[in-house]
Amino acid sequence: MDNNYYIYRHRRLDDFSIFYVGMSEVYERDSKSKYFTRLYSRAHVKKRTTYWGRIVEKHGYAVEIVAENLTKEEACELEIFIIDTYGRLDLKEGRLVNNTGGGEGSIRQSEEVRKAKSERFRGKNNPNYGRKGELACKSIPVYEVSTGKVFPSMTSAAEYLGIAISEFTSQISCCKNRRNNTGFLHVDSSLDREPEDRRRHVKIVDFNTGELIETLTEAAKRAGVSHKYLTGMLRGTYNNKTNYLYKSDYDNGLKPDELYEDKKNNRPVINIETKQEYSSVLKASIESNINKSSLLNKLKGVTYNDSPFQFLEDYTKGLEVNHNCRTNRNNNKKLIDKNTFVVYNSITEACETLGIKLTTLSGYLNGYKINPTNLMYLSDYEVGNYESKKPTIDSQKVIDTSTSIIYSSKKEVCRVFGYDYSKFKTYMSGKKENNTTFLPYNITQTII
Repeated sequence: MDNNYYIYRHRRLDDFSIFYVGMSEVYERDSKSKYFTRLYSRAHVKKRTTYWGRIVEKHGYAVEIVAENLTKEEACELEIFIIDTYGRLDLKEGRLVNNTGGGEGSIRQSEEVRKAKSERFRGKNNPNYGRKGELACKSIPVYEVSTGKVFPSMTSAAEYLGIAISEFTSQISCCKNRRNNTGFLHVDSSLDREPEDRRRHVKIVDFNTGELIETLTEAAKRAGVSHKYLTGMLRGTYNNKTNYLYKSDYDNGLKPDELYEDKKNNRPVINIETKQEYSSVLKASIESNINKSSLLNKLKGVTYNDSPFQFLEDYTKGLEVNHNCRTNRNNNKKLIDKNTFVVYNSITEACETLGIKLTTLSGYLNGYKINPTNLMYLSDYEVGNYESKKPTIDSQKVIDTSTSIIYSSKKEVCRVFGYDYSKFKTYMSGKKENNTTFLPYNITQTII
């Protein structure tokens, strides 16, 4: 039998008195576990009784391990003995706030508590006092709509229809996503519920086809998403990737993508040309027919901002439109063609003239790729550095010395032979001893 049980107790930090005793099993440390990240996890759990929570909130507590390496039977016996020694507060025997006597026992209430509960519901205080059978207070009268016949309880109405009482109550109360097909209603009309008033029976409209869907559950099944996720999209918590809208929103002329407001990027925007202000990036993108993600990247400086929009905060500070653009520093550098000596004021101008993508040309100029063009930075040309920047070692070719086969990059070698890229990169750079038959192609050339 495993000796992996232990006894612990909790002390108050004001007078260091013991107010709780417990037992649990020792769990092994597991970095992947969501709950048990230390050996004595149960001793530190804070979700306990109300009395325990009040003491901890007011005075704080400390954990002490009393005994360990016990079997389950030994731990149960010791816990019962310690609780009986200190005494329980609810039984007026001591200061412990335990609800049980320990040893996985049930809650034992004192005679006074049980007697008080009995007196509270005795005689006329009992809600069923003087009522029997169908006259009991739990009986709710219903009537048949077609005949007007009144039944004193839902049980008698269910027996009249020949169905189970649970099925009858579910339908007449519109519970569990059911509609009332019984033909009965409550005598007290305030108890009647229309399915449309319940959360899952709110009507949905397909924006493209105008089709009316009766329930939210049916719309979630059609969209292939969970009920909770579809509710978030319809309320604007998440980006609505479906064509569905609440019928009330559809009647108000809204579109599926107009409800979503990105809270992280909900910053006011201004149109510099018209001086019109917008409360969010989304509203500015809708007004100007620009993709929201594209506009957000331009405003944040991820891409070059060629739009008339700017964050209102930056505009009031007098900052330029592209003051935070990542590519702004290199984009404003002048370029020169070494053959024709034509000067371009920016990378963007050169790309538009030659029909090259901005990212591709930047890679050529900064040495990330082999430069097949004659363009280079004017600043480098003026200082006499006429050669283009060479690609980094990651883009250089690799040769297999055993077969003399040349590979275009280290990634290609790793993909073909199954090497780990990070380790193979250290072999090629010389940081670790190279146990492979591969070498950088430029190194083999110098050796030859």
